[in-house]
Amino acid sequence: MLARPCHVFLAILTLAAALWWADRTMAQQRYSPYQQPRSSRDRYAPPRQVDPRDRVARQPQRNGAAGPQQRPAQGINQRPVAAGRMAPRAPFTLTREHAEFLDKVLKHWEKESAKIKTYQCRFIRREYDPIWGPPDPNQPKTESDGQLKYAKPDKAMFRIDEIRHFTKPQRRGDKASYKTKPGEFGEHWVCSGSSIWEYNFKKSQLIEHQLPPEMRGAAIANGPLPFLFGAKAAEMKARYWMRVITPKGVNDQIWLEAFPKHRQDRANYQRVELILDLNSFLPKALQVYLPNKKNRTVYSFYKIVLNDKFDFLKRDFAKPSLPRGWQKVVEPAPVARRPAPRAVNNNRLPPANRGFQPTNRGGRFQR
Repeated sequence: MLARPCHVFLAILTLAAALWWADRTMAQQRYSPYQQPRSSRDRYAPPRQVDPRDRVARQPQRNGAAGPQQRPAQGINQRPVAAGRMAPRAPFTLTREHAEFLDKVLKHWEKESAKIKTYQCRFIRREYDPIWGPPDPNQPKTESDGQLKYAKPDKAMFRIDEIRHFTKPQRRGDKASYKTKPGEFGEHWVCSGSSIWEYNFKKSQLIEHQLPPEMRGAAIANGPLPFLFGAKAAEMKARYWMRVITPKGVNDQIWLEAFPKHRQDRANYQRVELILDLNSFLPKALQVYLPNKKNRTVYSFYKIVLNDKFDFLKRDFAKPSLPRGWQKVVEPAPVARRPAPRAVNNNRLPPANRGFQPTNRGGRFQR
């Protein structure tokens, strides 16, 4: 039961897109960590000879052989696979130069994220549904206003204040509009560090989802979408196939695209696109494509406040009080499974240990 609220809370938080990066160049020079760049724009400009939008770079050859322009360097986008298991194929390949540039971006992003102690912002969420939504697939089905707050290492708050639904025009020639529904409330989550508190307005329930120890503390960065929580560059590369996709002419942003490698992430989303501000390296927009590759959700962040000195006076992450007439529901943290004991061959034990027999007195191993 914990997977659902954690996914909804953290995925919505980002906490899931559009695209980014500055189209300046390094003038075909290799960047040296001992050489001070002239400006941040020069330092984080993608290599000119690498076009992330290039069709050849986007689509590997069907026969599995890499062409001369798309052959990746050894080790790039590759990982060892256990015998008998099929590893998912990377959706693209990177040249060595592009991979080095991506490493530089992720490391600087990790460095800047480490400076954030508290974070708060307002956001606009737009949900696109080409099947049940408006006739125009680029027109959102719903628009929502909300706010997001985060305190290092594991406290967060997500709340939707208003939801507006697409409404068809009543007469010919009129424009479509977005209207609210009376009595409708949006999502509201509070993570206190040890539990995630969910407000269920339909059932008048305050649900406490207790977190297991492995999900507490800094491990929140390893949630379904770590892009707003400053995950380590190495961990993000191990979890996603990533590349820079900044369109030409965009000089003040960095656009990233990430495809999940693991099955549990692919069950939640097909890919994520993120826009970073080139100067602050803070997310400006996040777009999450659902597994059906058609529905998507876009978050635009604004009014960002970092490291508020008076944040300690607020009670945004405290245990919520139970509203009058509501019911409190507690969902305990799932118990981690313990491996079954292995049979011990007493004849192979060292002489000093022979005669020792492992026992399980009264206990039961959970499977």
